[in-house]
Amino acid sequence: MISQDRRARDVSSAESQNPRATHDYGNCLAPKFKLPTIEIPKFGGHMTEFKHFHDTFNSLIINNHALDDVKKFNYLLSSVTSEAHQLIQNLPVTQQNFHIAWNLLCDRYNNERLIAASHVKSLLSLPVINKELATDLRALINQFQNNLNAIEALDLSITLHEVLLSQISIEHVDEVTRKQ
Repeated sequence: MISQDRRARDVSSAESQNPRATHDYGNCLAPKFKLPTIEIPKFGGHMTEFKHFHDTFNSLIINNHALDDVKKFNYLLSSVTSEAHQLIQNLPVTQQNFHIAWNLLCDRYNNERLIAASHVKSLLSLPVINKELATDLRALINQFQNNLNAIEALDLSITLHEVLLSQISIEHVDEVTRKQ
């Protein structure tokens, strides 16, 4: 078994030879250089953007045990805009209300069926290309692929063609029937 002093000398020696050396902290190796700060994305109420916002906010704020719920609520209020902000803006900033606000947002926007429907709507409204331009074709392909990948990433319990057919049929009925 290697002694602590020898291990410390070996690490120190490696660091002097390699400026990007890492330190052993428990089971993970932490880089010696500073990583860029991850910004909390702004969320304004677009269904297709909620998963990204949800997972990033969860990782950076909710799972940060150094923050109390009042600080988390303030971060939440500063990270939502438009419709999403209106949903929670009248809640007083208290420990208890952070969870209420977060649950309100999740209940409204974390609906995989509506997220899929929004992506299908985008697929059905792709622009028509009138000129033979590679950039326009590439943009169309990218937009198509992005929406398709997003639907598949939802890992829905129904097949992709069922999602597509459902949205197409919903688009062809009156508003009252659509709501029902």
